[in-house]
Amino acid sequence: MKRFVSEDMPIYEIMKETGADEDLAATAVHEAGHLLAAIRLKLYPGTTTIIPNEEEGTAGHSCHDIVEFPADATDEDIIASGMAQKLGIHSMAGAAALQLMGISEKDSLLGADSDIEAAMRLLGGLGAEFYLDKALSLFHQENNPAALRLLAVQLLLHKTIGAGYAEQIVDVADDEATMAEIDEAIAIQGKGFILE
Repeated sequence: MKRFVSEDMPIYEIMKETGADEDLAATAVHEAGHLLAAIRLKLYPGTTTIIPNEEEGTAGHSCHDIVEFPADATDEDIIASGMAQKLGIHSMAGAAALQLMGISEKDSLLGADSDIEAAMRLLGGLGAEFYLDKALSLFHQENNPAALRLLAVQLLLHKTIGAGYAEQIVDVADDEATMAEIDEAIAIQGKGFILE
């Protein structure tokens, strides 16, 4: 999908640093957005990949053990659980991440049909725009732009990363760890550390 990217956009710096083309960089930023939202909202992040799944028609995927509601759960059940807003923010986090990296709102929604559908199902259809604004607010909080960038770069470098590794990358953005410490752990534990 063609999005407009110029040299003054933060996503361009990610492309330059990793050598990724526009589509792959956009996929990495989108999936990093879902991953960062899952970490910050404590939604039990899982493995995230930018390896396309042609069978499912996806350019990447972020697995999270969010919350399973019974098939007969009503909007009231979801609201009462306190999870509706978190789930809506998570649904629109990919598009919000692209906007934070300079992509227009229109272009940020390209290929986000399943995310939009998920957001529309929550809270009786408050809508994707409501949750997109909430996700943007989350990403504008301190350290989140840096965390998003670091996660996107790591996805571009490794193609698939695990939740434990992702949480350590976020710790770097939060000044609780350094990339040197993470590189040392990889050297000691091997590449499997990245998938943990």
